[in-house]
Amino acid sequence: MNRLGTAAWSKVDASSGDAVGGATFVITATDGPAADLFTTRTVVDGGIGDLDADAGEVAIAELPIGTYTVTETIPPAGYGLPEDAVRTFEVTQDSPDVAISDAFNDPRLTGDIDLIKTDASTHKPLDGATFQLWLDDGDATLEPAQDTRVGEVTTTTGGAARWAGLAWGTYFVEEVTPPTGYLVDPDSPLSVTIGATALSHDVAFADPRILSVLEVSKVDDATDAPLEGAQFTLWRDVTADGPSADDTAVVTVATGQKGTASATDLDWGTYYWEETTAPVGYLLPDDVHSATVTIDAANAGTAFPISAFRDERMAPALTIDKEGTLTSDADVDGLADVGDVISYAFTVTNTGNVALTDVAVNDDRVTVACPATELAAHADTVCTAEYTVVEADIAAGAVLNTATAAGDPPAGGGDRVTSAPDSDEVPVDDAGWISGLAWRDYDGDGVREAGDDPLAGITVTLRDAAGVEVATTATAADGSYLFDDVPLGDYTVAFTDVPADHHGVPQDVGGSTVESEPFDSDVDPDTAVTGTLSLTIENDEVPYVDAGFQPLGSISWTKIAAGSVTIIEVDGIPVGGSVWELVGPGHPADDPLIVADADADGEFLVEGLQVGEYTVTEVTPAPGYTLGSPPASLTVTIALERLHVSGGSIANQQRVIPLPVAGSTGPAPYLAAGAALLALAGLGARHITRRNTTREDRS
Repeated sequence: MNRLGTAAWSKVDASSGDAVGGATFVITATDGPAADLFTTRTVVDGGIGDLDADAGEVAIAELPIGTYTVTETIPPAGYGLPEDAVRTFEVTQDSPDVAISDAFNDPRLTGDIDLIKTDASTHKPLDGATFQLWLDDGDATLEPAQDTRVGEVTTTTGGAARWAGLAWGTYFVEEVTPPTGYLVDPDSPLSVTIGATALSHDVAFADPRILSVLEVSKVDDATDAPLEGAQFTLWRDVTADGPSADDTAVVTVATGQKGTASATDLDWGTYYWEETTAPVGYLLPDDVHSATVTIDAANAGTAFPISAFRDERMAPALTIDKEGTLTSDADVDGLADVGDVISYAFTVTNTGNVALTDVAVNDDRVTVACPATELAAHADTVCTAEYTVVEADIAAGAVLNTATAAGDPPAGGGDRVTSAPDSDEVPVDDAGWISGLAWRDYDGDGVREAGDDPLAGITVTLRDAAGVEVATTATAADGSYLFDDVPLGDYTVAFTDVPADHHGVPQDVGGSTVESEPFDSDVDPDTAVTGTLSLTIENDEVPYVDAGFQPLGSISWTKIAAGSVTIIEVDGIPVGGSVWELVGPGHPADDPLIVADADADGEFLVEGLQVGEYTVTEVTPAPGYTLGSPPASLTVTIALERLHVSGGSIANQQRVIPLPVAGSTGPAPYLAAGAALLALAGLGARHITRRNTTREDRS
């Protein structure tokens, strides 16, 4: 009877010789009884049909006598089939239990590593990264000096790279050069083990981008001194079109003592700074945004230009321009009098660079109203006030007052700012005037009347209370004069250079107040000087300071004898002792001036006569003479151009001297008469010579 046999064989790693389980074998009977009795059998090491529990050891039983083949059909995981995958053995009656001595030596399969490189932020693949592969020496630590460098790859488009044909072992995948703008993956190197159960590996590296720093600085615009405390916001320009509502605020920073601040860890993108708060005491610049800065792979991590902001220091300042205008001028002379109103305009200008609040004007005389109490930089406003002139202003000589403007700057701009003072002076009427005229007072009554003529060319002198000459003028063609702009005070007025034969007339006939007597003479008739004239605030106008001067003339004539005597001719001899009447201006017919020959020399001169027509008539003849029929007379006219008039000689008829009458005895009477006639003849000759001279002088 045939016995059933057994068979056993081994499966080992061709590299290490170690037993390897898990292979699949097919047993086929090829000869002998077994060929008819044995059905092909599949045995799995450690599995179906394997009677040996050890990995790499396979045993089967119930094998009829015959010849068999054992073929490895499926190698263990990670292995390939050996070049000789078939073994032949024979089960005999004598040797039913077969041990195949030639083990199945399976070669190991090689492994591979597939690498992918991505952006850690966007997860997009990155090319250009360089990696090295190291085979570990067994200590699970990358040590380039001990480990074996397998090779280097660089990621291509898509961020991929690959190592293939790798023997079993532990490997380190090390990123040695990241793409431009990136940092090495902080997890590098990565460790992978290629073995029976893991021949292929996928490894991924995510490189972080190189982050950047942007810096901003703040300095004083004038001095370049760094400024602390400015606040800035860094914006990411999302749409790359400059500042807009779509942009994203990244960070807010404040400048330190060095006037700088920075934003760190900035990803790629376009950025700009915005100054949101200026340092205390400074203004935000006109443009609060910096230029944009773009960070990308090419420049990430480099030093970027500092965005510099220059702030102007707050400089609050005010000016005031004050102007007074006389808006109520009662006498329309352009000078302020008591009761006149001055309107003031105060132009307040903000000459600083910050807005001012609570703007007000302070004036030492008036309360000022301002339409605006807030002034933007470089703006102005006009404030107003009114003032009524008082006596003290006139006494002071002007209305002088000073104003300043003040306003509050914003917080940080310092204390309330005040302008330089500005003064305005409105001239007051602190001077007066004195006027009048000089005239010919023909009738000498001290009152200017119709027919009285003006006196032109008279020198008029104004003197102060100390007698010091203040001004001099001359009367005009109409006899008038004017002293204008005369300071208030006491004065006298004197008239000189009066024409000859013009004499003073009675003073202040019309009264003692100059203003109430516009038609009288106001000067002393002897000195031609007025009394004291006072110019005061209440009375700064003194008109009608007049001076009358009377032109006075004279009339002269000679009384002579007419006819003859018996013995000698005596015609033309002056005869003294006659009396005359003068009728003319100031001497009416009912009250004539009696003119007597006081010296009995026959010569007559009447002076102090007014201009006009006069008639002189003999009313009493000289002794020994008779009145004519009609009586002797003459009519003459005294005029300005001829004030002294000579009437010539007026003859009187001599009475007849009788001869001695009968009864006279001796020659004595005749001799006496003759002697008298001779004497008269001599006297007459002398007087005729004098008279002729007088006529020539006075004609």
